[in-house]
Amino acid sequence: MLELGSGAGYTGIGLAKLGLIEGKLTLTDHHRSVLEALAKNMDLNLTYEQGWSLQKRSGDFLLDKVYVKSNSSVCVEHHDWQLFNRCSAEDLSPDVVIGADIVFDEDLLPPLVETIRLCLDVDKPCSAYIAGVVRNDKTSESFVRQLKSQNLKVEIDILDHSPFVHLYKITI
Repeated sequence: MLELGSGAGYTGIGLAKLGLIEGKLTLTDHHRSVLEALAKNMDLNLTYEQGWSLQKRSGDFLLDKVYVKSNSSVCVEHHDWQLFNRCSAEDLSPDVVIGADIVFDEDLLPPLVETIRLCLDVDKPCSAYIAGVVRNDKTSESFVRQLKSQNLKVEIDILDHSPFVHLYKITI
């Protein structure tokens, strides 16, 4: 599983704490200060008392930790959507891509959509689930239009309890 634009990591860390991750979960973001906050939140929330063990890997001090619990692992990686390419997608090889509140800036939509397309275009079945508050109808409509221009299928669920929250299910 791959989370795009993890921010503070609440979505991915929450899924991990609830035991809803099987296999590898990679939390990603671009900004260094965000990665620092994400790494700290992992330290605070994926604890030994909850059954998580910490493994080190060589590299950047922020990105050198992997938290492991039974058949699950959680790690952080730096990814810039503007530099994301086929090799990045193949290295990550996600079966599911998630994102929460990442559809808000129209300038970021082309690299975001391209990143999603590359992840879905690996040699195994993959779906993407992007949830977010609709701040601007124009931005949401542009996101859907750009997904369709990449020959991606998109289903939109409007959550019953909040008509301003959309869940986009994206497939090839």
